[in-house]
Amino acid sequence: MMRKFWANLSDLAENIWRPVPLKGAENVLAMIINAEDEEGQPPGTSIAIATTVWVLTSPRRVFDFLNNEGTRNRNVASA
Repeated sequence: MMRKFWANLSDLAENIWRPVPLKGAENVLAMIINAEDEEGQPPGTSIAIATTVWVLTSPRRVFDFLNNEGTRNRNVASA
């Protein structure tokens, strides 16, 4: 199931990321996934939304923050 999830979000030709047409959402992209004929998947539509966030710290500190189970539910701004 995880492999299918990541395959749906990958940058394949059939997975088209579209900009969200809202003021203030210039860096937000969305992708709609229809799972109607997928074996082992309930029929329905999913939407994935992504954006970019610049964090002014070292990549190692970000990795350590996300890797630590105790800090995952904390707000990044408070770290």
